[in-house]
Amino acid sequence: TFPPSLDAWVSLFHENRPAVAVSWVLLMGADAVVATVIALDAIRDHVPCAHSIGLCLFFGPTARLCHGLTLWATGVLRKLGLTRARVASAPPAPSTKEPRPGQASAAAAAAIRSRAKAAKVFVE
Repeated sequence: TFPPSLDAWVSLFHENRPAVAVSWVLLMGADAVVATVIALDAIRDHVPCAHSIGLCLFFGPTARLCHGLTLWATGVLRKLGLTRARVASAPPAPSTKEPRPGQASAAAAAAIRSRAKAAKVFVE
């Protein structure tokens, strides 16, 4: 009969452990694909995605819907000027030479010394 009754589904999965294993693997694979699509989409559009990827652990289609709502809300907020929009074609920030771990730059050391003097703390 169609649609199958709940008892038929319960008996199928209760008595057929390989069917449960195969369906579980397929669901996890589908959720992994949805999580990958969400992550790549979020990277491209510069939107948050941790909540959507977390939802993929439970149910992929719901996570995709949640990510769609996040894209929409982020777009609305950007149009209203309430969030900073990052532009992919913007030139990269000028690179500065990073000091090695344990070494502060001369400007940083001078700033620390001046703050310490203002706070009347001895700094060598």
